[in-house]
Amino acid sequence: MSDVKWTRDQLRAICTGGSSVLVSAAAGSGKTAVLVERLLRRITEEGRDVTEFLIITYTKAAATELRRKIYEALSKYATLHPGDKHIRRQIALVGSARISTVHSFCTWLLRNFSDNPALASGFRVLDENEAQLILEEELSELIEEKYDAGEDGFLALSAYLSGSRNDKALFGAVLELYRKSMSHPYPEKWLRKVADAYDVSNIEGIESTMWGEYAFTAAKQALCNCIEILDLMIDDVEKIAEASEVYAEVLCDERDMFRRADSDTWDGLLDAVCKIEFPRLPSSRKIENKSIPERIRAMHDRVKAECGEITEKFLTAPSDELLAELSSLYPHMCELSSLVGELAFRFGREKLRRGVLDYSDLEHYAIELLVDEYDAERDVVVPSDTAREVSKNFCEILLDE
Repeated sequence: MSDVKWTRDQLRAICTGGSSVLVSAAAGSGKTAVLVERLLRRITEEGRDVTEFLIITYTKAAATELRRKIYEALSKYATLHPGDKHIRRQIALVGSARISTVHSFCTWLLRNFSDNPALASGFRVLDENEAQLILEEELSELIEEKYDAGEDGFLALSAYLSGSRNDKALFGAVLELYRKSMSHPYPEKWLRKVADAYDVSNIEGIESTMWGEYAFTAAKQALCNCIEILDLMIDDVEKIAEASEVYAEVLCDERDMFRRADSDTWDGLLDAVCKIEFPRLPSSRKIENKSIPERIRAMHDRVKAECGEITEKFLTAPSDELLAELSSLYPHMCELSSLVGELAFRFGREKLRRGVLDYSDLEHYAIELLVDEYDAERDVVVPSDTAREVSKNFCEILLDE
């Protein structure tokens, strides 16, 4: 173990066992050192082998650096305990320890445990530039075929996104949605969920949609922020008699106005916010310290700006107008999601023909290999037999982001 003087929180991260541990701290605060110390203690105190740990980093350079730090920590310990044969063995094992990026780990899994016939003949991992070229080629062919087919849904989507100009917006929308879908464990399910979110036929208020719920909550938080700023202003002026005489009453009235601006419905809250009127601040001639009025005006401007953003960013229109807009976009989103699904299929087929995979393939094939069932609503994962077999190799997973 090192002679570093650890903080209480660092020691908790080093010593806590029997559960998952999340360490969140600023860059350069010692997260990697904590990980190395945790590993060292389990090796020295519990007799574990370094090869029993799965250690994941996010770049190859970071993996190399982490392996070096683990080697140095073990070597330092061995110098202090020259008779410890177990530690000398660990130093020899560091080179074969499973320390890698998440994609290298996925590659190892697929090469050693997958019985997927599509991967049976082996594969090469594409670099990002090559993957992008193949993806764009497949999309160009897909779009051309869609124009030749002349289906109403596609032509309507193209007209909505690009008009009579060019297909740049259409290409951009398909690629953006494709990339976002690939960041989810089950892209097809996510695409269906995205499209279905625009089906508002059974929705009574916009606040019941995923976007409306977010915007409604954000608007209420903005109102709370305004009240908090007014509270600070009132606290400030009440400490100084001449400032209290000038500002206290008008600021208290304004705060009360914000407190009354509340509703459990979208339209009710929008109406309440639109009725907010800001009074002119009283003259500050009676106040000798001119920095006080300047501070009050600056904070008052913050309140007005925060209040203005509620209707500019969040409650941008009445509920029925927004629901009508979502409803009009529903067929376009269904078509766009369908296009992305077709692109994913064609891109995947072409990659398998070439015997190559991209990084998202590594992730998704690994999920397919390790997960038998996933209940998204309850966030419950049923591991596969392969996952149980692989897990026998490791006593702990350590991620160094």
